[in-house]
Amino acid sequence: MTSRLNLFVAIVALTCLSETAESCETVMDLCFILDSSQSTCASHPNYKKGDITCSAWTAMLDFAKNVVSNLTIGVGQTRVAMDRCYSKGQRVWNLTRGADSSTLVPLIVGMNYTAGTTNMSGALDVARNLIFSPTYGDDVTIPNVCLAITDAGWTDRAAVQTSADAIHAAGVKIYAIGNQGTDVDNLKQIVSEPKQYNQNYFMVDRFENLMQVHSLVTQQLCQYSC
Repeated sequence: MTSRLNLFVAIVALTCLSETAESCETVMDLCFILDSSQSTCASHPNYKKGDITCSAWTAMLDFAKNVVSNLTIGVGQTRVAMDRCYSKGQRVWNLTRGADSSTLVPLIVGMNYTAGTTNMSGALDVARNLIFSPTYGDDVTIPNVCLAITDAGWTDRAAVQTSADAIHAAGVKIYAIGNQGTDVDNLKQIVSEPKQYNQNYFMVDRFENLMQVHSLVTQQLCQYSC
């Protein structure tokens, strides 16, 4: 019996690993946290104050769209919520909004850029209280995962640490992606253990190059939720 059980576990593990290159069967509640702070777009030469997009913001949306397209979306599989991080945390939509990827993709690519500061504490609190809550449709029987894309430009480290500790204690797994302007110590503050590069946090030179880490990120999501 033991040998049969070990064989079964091995087969399941191999199945998970074989699906991690680009897409996989997943079961999780996933929340994107997208950094809509002023610094996301301000450094881009063609950006003007009041613009509703820039190349970095568009790249974030395209990346989220591609991640969603490579997961199995639906009730009992993966559901997706969106949390905007700017001067406050903002639940853009909750886990019950998109029934499948064809519903979610237009929601993602249609998000306008709204400049502000980097209130990551507020965004983490929104994820914990207004997204990963049974009151708002969270399924407590499956993994809860956050994927943050941010330059980690916050200065209120104590507040962010309190919020990060609270959401980790609630059992939410957090991954994050930063760029060359990212404060890596800040980024590591919010991600889950073991806080290792290319395992829990990822880096690109510019957000326009997010697709460079797409396979790595998808692999981690798939392995965690398989």
